Amino acid sequence: MTDTTSQPTERRGGPSPILLMFLFIPMLGIIAAVALAISDGAIGGQPLATPQAVPSGFVSLVGEPAPDFVLAGMDGKNHRLTEYKGHVIFVNFWATWCVPCRIELPALMQFVGEQGAEGAQVLAVNVGETGPQVNAYFTENHISGLNVLLDSEVEVYSAFGINALPTTFIVDKEGVIRYRHFGMITPSDIQAYMDKLEA
Repeated sequence: MTDTTSQPTERRGGPSPILLMFLFIPMLGIIAAVALAISDGAIGGQPLATPQAVPSGFVSLVGEPAPDFVLAGMDGKNHRLTEYKGHVIFVNFWATWCVPCRIELPALMQFVGEQGAEGAQVLAVNVGETGPQVNAYFTENHISGLNVLLDSEVEVYSAFGINALPTTFIVDKEGVIRYRHFGMITPSDIQAYMDKLEA
């Protein structure tokens, strides 16, 4: 006698091919977008932050007078680099979208507070952003006391011949670039540069 009882249908293993397709296509798009950004050296129209990397084609300015510039500051005044002659100057190029830049800001803020008006100066040159953008970031993250200059047209950044953020140039009291520091600068780095200049 034949058993006519219906047998359970065997299920295929694994997820549905349609589900896989919906997951796979967006992933391809993300990979392509990241690859394009890296190949262009930019994300969001800004230079790609590559901490600790020495930019290719970099022309060293160490040992030469720092290129003079005039930039508007967040304080509403114009600032000329040569006006700071007689002080050691840390010319720090940064942006709010750059993670290593954001990490180093408190160290620079602390250093400025320790130096006072007569000591070494920090010129925090913001690259490619506006005053309201910087102000919003500072307010949100409780950053203050830095002399922030706005290189909105990226002209000073280009004059210093760099293509990576953050980058800091250490200028002596005579206006000569003595050192350059690629990548995030730490309190110990800052002190080491000061010790070298005072030796």
